[in-house]
Amino acid sequence: MNFDKIDKLKIELDSLRPLPSAAVSIVSGRSGTELASKDYITRTEIAVMIQRLLQKSGLI
Repeated sequence: MNFDKIDKLKIELDSLRPLPSAAVSIVSGRSGTELASKDYITRTEIAVMIQRLLQKSGLI
C-alpha cells in the first residue's frame, strides 16, 4: 500500500492551521518576508529553534 499521497495531504492540511502564539517567536522564517516552509531545515536553524523553545520554557 502506498501512503505517500495521504501523508502529503496531511502535511498540506497541517500547514493551514495557525501557529500557536509561542511558536511565532520560536519560528521566524528565513527573512522578514519569507517563511520557506517547503525548504529543508538546516542544523543551525533547528539548534536556534530548540534554544528559543528552551528559553521560552524557562529551562535555560
